Amino acid sequence: MGVTSDGKWLSVDPPRARVVKAAQQILASRLADVQDLLPRATRVGADVESVHQLRVSCRRAAAGLRAFRPLVGRGGKQLDRWLKRLRRAAGPARDADVLLGRLSRELDSSDCRAQQVLAKVRQIRTDAQRQLVSVGAKAAKGGLKRAAKKCLKALRKSKAAPAKQTFAEYARAALTAAADDMLAIDAHDATFEELHELRIAAKRLRYSIELFHSAVDPRLRTESYPVVEELQERLGELNDRVSAQAMFQSWLADLPPDGLAAYIAGLVVAERAAAEVLRDDLLGWCLPARQAELLERLEALGD
Repeated sequence: MGVTSDGKWLSVDPPRARVVKAAQQILASRLADVQDLLPRATRVGADVESVHQLRVSCRRAAAGLRAFRPLVGRGGKQLDRWLKRLRRAAGPARDADVLLGRLSRELDSSDCRAQQVLAKVRQIRTDAQRQLVSVGAKAAKGGLKRAAKKCLKALRKSKAAPAKQTFAEYARAALTAAADDMLAIDAHDATFEELHELRIAAKRLRYSIELFHSAVDPRLRTESYPVVEELQERLGELNDRVSAQAMFQSWLADLPPDGLAAYIAGLVVAERAAAEVLRDDLLGWCLPARQAELLERLEALGD
């Protein structure tokens, strides 16, 4: 049995191999990506792309751990905590990078109020990197490696009932569960908060397909995955606007009623309006035919 990876897609050959053996190699591969990126992303002055890739690698490793949790049990608890620490430390830095890039394009750089807004976001980015450096330094002391070793050992010794399954059997059940979570939320009736939950569910399904695609109908990767990916990206853009609105709104509480406050209040209104437009675009994209096709493909996993 072998597991191959191109960074995103993991393939298990043959799919009838025992799931425990496949899970060990899959998690080891995902965790190696995290370890490789840590030194580059968790230093002062780290480049934007390294921080982004560390966040993504932590998400993929966490998705793998979540997918195989029934096999790992409590043996993955420490690893889960480490991945959360790294992900939560990299998240604000990456979010600030995305916001800075967008505001640099949208705001008039010659306006002193725009300059103040950009300076404040840059300071948020600097503070976020400082926190990421701190978490990275703690991980480098060996805690992350020890947690990974403990998790993989728990996998090897797993006596859970699913450990007797083939990778294909386990994959079908895991994908069905991930699909059910996403399909439980109807975008047309969802609030902004519920759309955020839909984004998380779509992301989890996307990462699950990357893990388990080689054991199911190839059309799940070639046809369904792009739809889930686009849904997640649309929801991500929407969430960025909602988050920016909330951040700007929080600034107003500490500002005197002057020109800067009025400018930021205008940004709050603009971000809300942009979010509404993105939601309308999303609902227009979620055509009944597209939804029905995706639903049929995902529901077929349980057959």
